[in-house]
Amino acid sequence: MSQAGDNRKTFFGIVIVGNRQGTRLGFPTANVALATAHAGGVYAGRVTVDGKDYDAALYVGKNTRILEAHLLGFDGDLYGKTIEGVVVKKIRARWDFKTEADLIAQIERDIVAIKNVLKPKT
Repeated sequence: MSQAGDNRKTFFGIVIVGNRQGTRLGFPTANVALATAHAGGVYAGRVTVDGKDYDAALYVGKNTRILEAHLLGFDGDLYGKTIEGVVVKKIRARWDFKTEADLIAQIERDIVAIKNVLKPKT
């Protein structure tokens, strides 16, 4: 990730194949390799692919150089496509979960929080 002029972190890269855990859990992600490791956590962001913008739930794990982006409202295959995006706001730190059900419930809560952060201001 790099710094944009407005102090937001940006990312750019080709979507690579991951371990497909997000898909298995019901939240498919586009995985992008980062040049350096970054602070783990869940972030609200925006991603552009094929000229179209999507709100996104972003995740960076512990000691990893992979950013995972779950594009809200996207249905399709992103493998090999170039995506770019911006991190808007950190939602929470990275946590470990005791059960898969706990993880899924937290992802659902994270997506609600991300939608609230990214909703247009009226």
